[in-house]
Amino acid sequence: MKHLLPTLFLAAGMTLGTTATAQCKMTCGKQPTSGCCAGKPANGCCKSLADGTKLFLHADAQYRIPAIIQCKSGKIIAFTDHRYDNKDIGGGRHIDIVMKESTDGGKTWTATEQMVARGGNRIASSFDCAHGDAAVVCDRETGEILLMCASGGVGYWESTRENPQMMGRYTSSDEGKTWKAEEVTQHVYGLVDGMKSAFFTSGRICQSSRIKVGSHYRVYTALTTHEGNRVLYSDDFGKTWHLLGANAAETAPKGDEAKLEELPNGDVLISSRTQNGRFFNIYKYADKNKATGAWGTVAFSSAANNGVKNGDSACNGEILVVKAKDAQGKAVDLMLQSVPTGPGRSNVAIFYKALRTKADYASPETIAKDWEGAYQVSNTTSAYSTMVQAQDGKILFLYEEDAFRHPETEPDDYYNIVFKKLCVKKITAGKYQL
Repeated sequence: MKHLLPTLFLAAGMTLGTTATAQCKMTCGKQPTSGCCAGKPANGCCKSLADGTKLFLHADAQYRIPAIIQCKSGKIIAFTDHRYDNKDIGGGRHIDIVMKESTDGGKTWTATEQMVARGGNRIASSFDCAHGDAAVVCDRETGEILLMCASGGVGYWESTRENPQMMGRYTSSDEGKTWKAEEVTQHVYGLVDGMKSAFFTSGRICQSSRIKVGSHYRVYTALTTHEGNRVLYSDDFGKTWHLLGANAAETAPKGDEAKLEELPNGDVLISSRTQNGRFFNIYKYADKNKATGAWGTVAFSSAANNGVKNGDSACNGEILVVKAKDAQGKAVDLMLQSVPTGPGRSNVAIFYKALRTKADYASPETIAKDWEGAYQVSNTTSAYSTMVQAQDGKILFLYEEDAFRHPETEPDDYYNIVFKKLCVKKITAGKYQL
């Protein structure tokens, strides 16, 4: 499918339908000056990039589920579900995956959403009934984009092997201008005997920085199933998938939506959604090329062990490890984990801790405890979040904020999808920087 690129752009810190003059007056009480509302605040006027841009507004449509990438060219693409019936896939409901893009580092964005995966035929047994929960990565060498998603019209809890919630693989070789679709349901279900229901966790697909066996550097993603998490890997950019480890019980037996990250030695970390904290586990490779190895013992991270404090909400969040330096200039690997800290789904924050030596990630238990602090991204209702590191080292953060539902007609919350560009120094209150 080919889609024309829109020519309207939205400046960072602005919302759709707001003029530069009005936005400046609303933000700081001043008239716009040179550079104002263009990502370069002047005389204290307008919001900086760190203050955020509302890319998709709940006043316009029902949006949920953020995902974000940066392309080889530097273009940033933000994805979300456009949910016409304001619920997850199931019952023949209509969901599209849509996107907006920025070509100037997040300062301005296309104002009109572009179609990625179109649903809407309302036939529950059809692949194109709905597409949602995008999990995305851009290949660092080829620039190709891979997007895995839930598809069809069958709900997760009603799904069976005979009548499953479907799975889609979308690829783009032109930075999102056109997309090629492929259904991969039976291939994925065939990896695990008896699996009744599964979907790819939305957000960031992890790409290895060191393991390249096939045509592309290895990518990792997590399935949510009734039995817990399954971790998949691919050496051909999602054309074929393989199970990492034997079964869910060895990965995260009670885990919900989960994310993967590569540790400094190439082992694989899973961070899984659960109530009041996170589940962590590590897959330690015996042979990276053959992908043999074993999962450790799941560790729970919460306030009790000074870990990731998830409040009273179970929610999708992102795990990311970036290179940084401490105040003495010593190199560290800095681990970041985003979650809402509560009450409920509110106050999304980014927790952080430094991995200075191999001992700091020797076991899931070590990872789970003694996080150093957290940066509060949102001070209101906020839920799912995701992040990637940009080419300039900044953190591209996309999340759900300002929950809304019509009290009489809407069954579930939907949100504004908000973009922020953050620096490591700000996230860690000056403890670490690039």
